[in-house]
Amino acid sequence: MRKKRRVQYVNQSKYRTVPKQKISYRPVVMLVVTLVIFLLVQLLTLSVVGTKGAELAQIEDEKVATEERIRQLKGEISKARSLERIETIATQKLGMQKVEEVVYLDGVDTVSSL
Repeated sequence: MRKKRRVQYVNQSKYRTVPKQKISYRPVVMLVVTLVIFLLVQLLTLSVVGTKGAELAQIEDEKVATEERIRQLKGEISKARSLERIETIATQKLGMQKVEEVVYLDGVDTVSSL
């Protein structure tokens, strides 16, 4: 019969310790890098949108001002085209007189006899 040999280890204790497993930090680092890149892209997008929003507000203000100016110019045009204004300019500035009697001429003979 064979005798069992007893092997003795240097660090023997009552409780067995679990050997440390090597932890890989690569997935964690990749996740953090991806998250940082995502946040930077979001920040860039928000800044571009904010800038475009400010430009849009400025353009809308210019549009409102231009529409108001167009209304003013249309009023000035209608005032300038009014018959009363034209008559005032004709009589006062150009020295024309208002005609009391209107004479219509018929045909070429009448015109030549005048």
